[in-house]
Amino acid sequence: MKLKFSKNAIAFSTKKAWLIKIQGTAYKFWIPRSLVYSDEESWELTMYLPDEMKIKLYAGKMKTPSYIVSPHELNDLIENKDLPEKAPKSVWHVPSKIMPVKRSVDDEFKR
Repeated sequence: MKLKFSKNAIAFSTKKAWLIKIQGTAYKFWIPRSLVYSDEESWELTMYLPDEMKIKLYAGKMKTPSYIVSPHELNDLIENKDLPEKAPKSVWHVPSKIMPVKRSVDDEFKR
């Protein structure tokens, strides 16, 4: 399977692999450099994935994979940016409102 993505999608690189971020989502995945080809002048990279390959998608701290997808499902995610059906909910923390406190200052400290 042939997939194309932008060089801006590379979140981290090592000697042997790249961490690719799927634009518009929180998902990332590792891909070996041996499967990715590019032109020096182009901003586009081409990835050739075997059909039987399983790709681990990570969200957040990358300790355990969130999903394991096939190259065809990964292509759908990259092109459509549709999240899988069982995507985790985003939890937003809203801090409580801070109320001002009225203080008095002694006259000897005033200018």
